[in-house]
Amino acid sequence: MIEGKVVDPDNSRIMIGDQDVTLKQSVTAYKPGDTVSLALRPEAGSLAESAKGDTALTGEVISVHFLGSVVRTRMNVAGNTISFDMFNNPRRTSPTVGERVTISFKASDLLVLP
Repeated sequence: MIEGKVVDPDNSRIMIGDQDVTLKQSVTAYKPGDTVSLALRPEAGSLAESAKGDTALTGEVISVHFLGSVVRTRMNVAGNTISFDMFNNPRRTSPTVGERVTISFKASDLLVLP
C-alpha cells in the first residue's frame, strides 16, 4: 500500500512524499490534505529508461530478489515500499540496494483504495 496526500481533488493531484502525481481516478470525495491509500501492481512499473508510462516515481532500492525469470525490486519512496518486476535478462544489470531509481507506469495503474 502507498500513502499519498491530496493536493488538488478537482484535478486528481496527489503528493507521494515530495513527488507530484496526477491520477486518472477521481479524488473529488477528498479534501486537500486528506491521506489516500493507493495500490500499484509490481508488473505495472518498469525502470524509466525502458518505460512507456506517463507517471514516474523516484526512490531508493531497498531489496532485489531473483525469482527465476523475474527480478522483483522494492524501493522506498517517501516511506512507502513500492515493488516492481522486470524480466531477468543477463545482458541487463539489475538495480542494487542503495541505488536511486525511477520507475515509470501508467497513471491509470495507480489505484485509490476505499
